[in-house]
Amino acid sequence: MQRLSCRFKNSITYSKAFDLSISLLGFDIKDVIEEVGNKIAEKLKKDNYKKVLFLIGPGNNGCDGLATIKNLNTTNVDVYLYKKGANFSELNKKYLKELKKIVRLVDLNEIKDKDYDCVVEAFFGTGFKSDLEYEAKKVIALCNKKKARKIAIDIPIKSFKAEKVYSILTKKTENAELIELNLHQKIKHKYVSALDLLDIKTFENERKGLNGKILIIAGSAKYLGSLYFSCYCASMFCDLVYYYCPEQQRNMSNEIPEAIPLAQEELKQKLLSDYFDSILIGPGITADKKDELKELLEICLKKKTKLILDAYGIDLIKDKKLNNNVLLTPHKGEFKRVFEKEPNLKNLIFSSKEKNCNILLKGKVDLLVTPESKVYKNILGNNGLTKGGTGDTLAGLITALASQNNLISSTKAGLLLLTHTADILEKEMGKNYSVRILIEKIPKVYYDLIRKIYG
Repeated sequence: MQRLSCRFKNSITYSKAFDLSISLLGFDIKDVIEEVGNKIAEKLKKDNYKKVLFLIGPGNNGCDGLATIKNLNTTNVDVYLYKKGANFSELNKKYLKELKKIVRLVDLNEIKDKDYDCVVEAFFGTGFKSDLEYEAKKVIALCNKKKARKIAIDIPIKSFKAEKVYSILTKKTENAELIELNLHQKIKHKYVSALDLLDIKTFENERKGLNGKILIIAGSAKYLGSLYFSCYCASMFCDLVYYYCPEQQRNMSNEIPEAIPLAQEELKQKLLSDYFDSILIGPGITADKKDELKELLEICLKKKTKLILDAYGIDLIKDKKLNNNVLLTPHKGEFKRVFEKEPNLKNLIFSSKEKNCNILLKGKVDLLVTPESKVYKNILGNNGLTKGGTGDTLAGLITALASQNNLISSTKAGLLLLTHTADILEKEMGKNYSVRILIEKIPKVYYDLIRKIYG
């Protein structure tokens, strides 16, 4: 098993998150492998090798090696191939079939008897945690003794004495040369993806209250469910959830046992003392308490607390100067009503810059825009998310994550978790899941994603 420093473990974690992002977003892994193969082949061509031995494993790292062979000018190079491992992937098999006329398969004895200009090791990638088989160990030992230049793709087997490593996305050894990918830049800078979970931490402190204290101002006599959904989801991702319902001046601990009710005076005291790490205003609120809500909003804006404004909370921003610690979460109808503009990307960018705040426009494709005109889109989710209460759930989730993380990272991670959970539920029960089922599934989905990235 390979042992790596913390720095290179982080590199491997990043690669896992990228691979997971490719899968979640529906991109074709073959396109990535082809780009890797083309770029490494260009490096090899410059050295004019005549005899090259490739050591190929059964997974994506092996595919990287095979794609490199495909992109070499094999009319000028004799390519030898040693393959080892069980359960070769379908893509690996397709490459082997395609290349069988231009490569020569060799075994242990042939490797022992031949000389090569270069040996390229592409046995196993970042997911390899076992020990090498006996024969593969013998092959590595033989190659180490040869005068051939030794090159590894992405990350070398520990016993292989690589003189050069071409690492994909992130450097995984000290002497590695980085191979950057076009799709990586696209996902990183334009999409909500599993990469966003790398910027999120939850429950890292041992004392209650240090893992996030949030306030939710929401609900009304008519829309009490909005308060419930936002509080219930938020309670799973931070330590303490407080709520204030302007129209319902009674203790609702029976309905919402996960959250702590606040009376008006206690609420103002806590706001003025910077008690909360993040605040949500708006879900399920009606216009009846407009003056009181404007006063509370003014306090929040002066304190520059991370602030999420949803539903009626967005209506309160007219003539208000906002800041980049504010997130608005309108759907298209709310955006048009508040900003008096069509809900398109051009107007979204303009309004974000004009108000100096972040805006998440919810829709079939969610668009997140920052005051610096950065745009991220979320293509996950399904029509089951049109149900009443899903927007309240998302707002509560983002608020809880923002209590321990920066606002943009929290928004992107919240979007990913909610919509990916919806996609999983669609596979299990179609689109007929309730908001409560959605909420209760989100922590398990988060845990599974984190295990895939860090495990």
